Amino acid sequence: MNGEVTRVSRVLLLDGEAAAWMIDVLPADVIPAGKVKERHSSRQMVLDLLLDEGIPVAFSEVEVSTALLDPSEPAGRFPGLSQPTAALMLTETMYLDGAVSAEGRPVQWSRNFFLPGKLSLRLVRDTPANRDPAIVLQLFAET
Repeated sequence: MNGEVTRVSRVLLLDGEAAAWMIDVLPADVIPAGKVKERHSSRQMVLDLLLDEGIPVAFSEVEVSTALLDPSEPAGRFPGLSQPTAALMLTETMYLDGAVSAEGRPVQWSRNFFLPGKLSLRLVRDTPANRDPAIVLQLFAET
């Protein structure tokens, strides 16, 4: 591994309004920057790109916390905030499948700031066969 990474950041829009600011960091030796630029669509998550490329993501660890977004800092400036705003912050590390990487190598790191009143987040527990219970995060637009 050469230590180079690719950084992808974007604002998630719902009905033309900012709902989240998302930052992803990927090891360049897993998926080169040129391939990310060429293949990543603004309508997909970076995880979708990894899976489409056949990269075997096995699991992730997610820390859920809050943050105060200041319009003068990137996390507030990119979504176009005009005043300080509280947000839900998810920091996630995804790991390669153990068959590919015995040490469980990280394949993606992300930090996502979700603005209030735009999305409803729901955690869903799943118990795959022969594995420990997993938690799956699903995003749903507010209705």
